[in-house]
Amino acid sequence: KTAPKISKGMTLLLPSLPEELRIPSSRHDDIEKFLLEKYDSREGNYIPFLVEYNPSLVQIPLEMKSHLPPESAYLMTLRVTPANNCFKKEFYSNLKLHNREVWDALMWTNTNHLGLALLN
Repeated sequence: KTAPKISKGMTLLLPSLPEELRIPSSRHDDIEKFLLEKYDSREGNYIPFLVEYNPSLVQIPLEMKSHLPPESAYLMTLRVTPANNCFKKEFYSNLKLHNREVWDALMWTNTNHLGLALLN
């Protein structure tokens, strides 16, 4: 009751991230099968995978606008990493043979990335 009304919710996907590093929306209903396929076809110890999340939005100060494209009004920052807790244990506990190994391969990362987007 105290939260602001959401008029138009949306998710921003950075176009610089290749599609092969995303979970396709068409596979959300069979995520277990998708993750097992990725696990079985991986090269190395991890499943290459990135998610953009934890967005922050700031208004660009007037004195900085001359250094940016003229339509730029906001700067958004995002964390870009496979390490997240968006998937509850129930979603991966049904992964038949290697559920913990699949989860570890999916969440492994040696770095986090910073995503930046200029918005109008």
